[in-house]
Amino acid sequence: MKSNILIIICCCLTVFYACSEQKPKPLNPNGDSELAILMREMHENGLEMKAQLEKGELPKIKVDYEKIKTAKETPNMKPDKMVFDLFAQSYVHTMQNLEKCTDIKQAKTLYKNMQTNCMNCHQKMCPGPIVKINQLLID
Repeated sequence: MKSNILIIICCCLTVFYACSEQKPKPLNPNGDSELAILMREMHENGLEMKAQLEKGELPKIKVDYEKIKTAKETPNMKPDKMVFDLFAQSYVHTMQNLEKCTDIKQAKTLYKNMQTNCMNCHQKMCPGPIVKINQLLID
């Protein structure tokens, strides 16, 4: 009888701890802003597009890249808005062209332009993610 009660208590505690989810720690040391989360999604999609291009396939864009123009940055970051907007517009323009591209050679060129644009922006605005951006390099 005592062992049954002990088993029930253990089961209840296990369920209680399993259901009380802890918030995941933000990946960004300054918090997870809308822009940081969007850029992580853009990076994941960039890796997928890189793999597709390396297989000779046209890349599939899965991220709403237009959000880069409106996503809220990390509160502690105070980027030069005019400079950021120019980089963002260049990125959007490249993605629009990549989205309608039907030629694999041109798609690779546009993809490289996208990666270069990300690199240039981060060198100027926020150098932390440069290591991840380098993962997007394609031959």
